[in-house]
Amino acid sequence: MDRVEEFDTYIHKIIRLLHTGTNPNIDCEDKKLGISPQEAKLLMSIYFLRTKGEKVTASLLSEQYNITISAVMHKLSVLENEGFIYRVEDANDKRVKYIRLSEETFSKCKDMHEKKKQELNNFLEFIGEEDSNKLIEIFAKILNYIESKKGE
Repeated sequence: MDRVEEFDTYIHKIIRLLHTGTNPNIDCEDKKLGISPQEAKLLMSIYFLRTKGEKVTASLLSEQYNITISAVMHKLSVLENEGFIYRVEDANDKRVKYIRLSEETFSKCKDMHEKKKQELNNFLEFIGEEDSNKLIEIFAKILNYIESKKGE
């Protein structure tokens, strides 16, 4: 196996494991909620963006996931009908709707986020401080490279 194939194999396995986690309880959270994995990702994205102070709109989610606004709107409608989210009109522009999580959904997302953080912490402890710092440095370089290629 050449270097590129080896890297590709590892990166796919790592991404899959980081997404699902090594803890089966984390992997099953979306099943407990009764929603698809994509809808669970959307809820977690809304949670993460809101905790970072972002005003979440369908447009923002569409840009982040690089999917059509109609696909985002469809998923949001499903989540709204199930009571996971609600929409709030902008005070200055009635056309703009911000997406908020219900209190219960926010609490569940917070729990899931804490479990994921614990999994990552366990991983970082396993590889040690020196390798953790190297890994963070490498991820920063990869991210800078990817972001520099977006405009091309």
